[in-house]
Amino acid sequence: MGIVLLVVVAAACTPDGGDTTTTSPATTSPSTTLPATDSTSTTVADPVASTVVTVGADGFSDMNLNPFNPDAVTNRFLGNAVWATVFDIDPDTWERVPDAVTGLPSQTGAIEINDDGTMTVRYEVRSGARWSDGLPISGEDIAFTAETMRDLVGTTGGVADVMGTVVSTDAVEQLAFITFAEPNLAFEEALWIILPSHALADVDVTSGDGSDWPSGGPFVVSEYDAPRSVSLIRNDFYGKTDEAGTQLPLLEELAFDQMRSTDGEPIPGVGGFVARDHHVVEVPNWEEDIARAEAQIDEGAAVEQVATAIIEHLTFQFGGERDAVNEGSLNDRSDYRKAVAQAIDREALLESTGVPWFSETPGMLIPTPSAWSQYPYDPATGVDLVAGVAPDGGASAVLSTTGNGDYRVRIGTALAQS
Repeated sequence: MGIVLLVVVAAACTPDGGDTTTTSPATTSPSTTLPATDSTSTTVADPVASTVVTVGADGFSDMNLNPFNPDAVTNRFLGNAVWATVFDIDPDTWERVPDAVTGLPSQTGAIEINDDGTMTVRYEVRSGARWSDGLPISGEDIAFTAETMRDLVGTTGGVADVMGTVVSTDAVEQLAFITFAEPNLAFEEALWIILPSHALADVDVTSGDGSDWPSGGPFVVSEYDAPRSVSLIRNDFYGKTDEAGTQLPLLEELAFDQMRSTDGEPIPGVGGFVARDHHVVEVPNWEEDIARAEAQIDEGAAVEQVATAIIEHLTFQFGGERDAVNEGSLNDRSDYRKAVAQAIDREALLESTGVPWFSETPGMLIPTPSAWSQYPYDPATGVDLVAGVAPDGGASAVLSTTGNGDYRVRIGTALAQS
């Protein structure tokens, strides 16, 4: 079981010993699903008072803000601060939530199956969404992105095969209509970014590092000195506000520093925190660095440990190769998928395997209100549904999970026995 440690200093605090608030900017933190790990955050009572937050992070030798550059590894925790995205990840529920659009098609019913078997998906850009040059983000930008991704399938990483099935696009002001060759819900995760069509229409989007693209996120690139550092400043055209109506982001500047020297020798992340060079640092999972972080408790730091819930989603194989394995596959039948979902007693499964779960984190295996609560444990209804799609011989399901964690092995074993 791995340990993920973050040492965090308050971004807004009082130098006279007043109250402090622990803050970690959600737009720049990588989203990670881990099996029941512990996280430790450390807050120092008297950090540097500033609206500038400096982050010490590793991996800047691969830093790139162009998600389609085939010669570089995109740095997503940086990219999320400047990209316009279709969806974001809710830090509390870990579910996809709309970002630059008013809603996700699967949640708003904006999906239509046409008479010819194609599928048209409608997106609507939220009011007030703008690029950093002041121009509105439009439906044309989403249509342009879908066409760009279609043409890039198989030529670069980060583009799902489903985007190669785009047959046409259309746009009217803030609306975009993307038509796929056949129904496939994989599109919603695949079409995740929005490109500025007015800036990239005549540009090879696979070249460059993306630092000069107009920003659609909360920050704009100010200084880009890869692989040493990146400075992001507030995007004054960012249209989102907090609950009090204050325009986001609240920070004036977000700076990232390389935590690895030019000769490749590692620089302990805790050192930057102890020296007050960084407000936020990534602590390597090494004993000496963890011990050094824990030693800060004696210096007035507060350590909080929280458990991370497991998120397991039930997915079905829709690829063409499934027929080679099973010519009688029913995965494309919605009643069959509903029957499988309702045949799983999630709460009993979790309790029997000892897997931790939290009511505030919904997911397929979390027995609380969520996107899957419409298919609660109901085996009787499942039997009726199966009878409708396979009246002659019934139906069977083969459930599999990866073995990259003890809990996943337990879940897979329990499912096989249920």
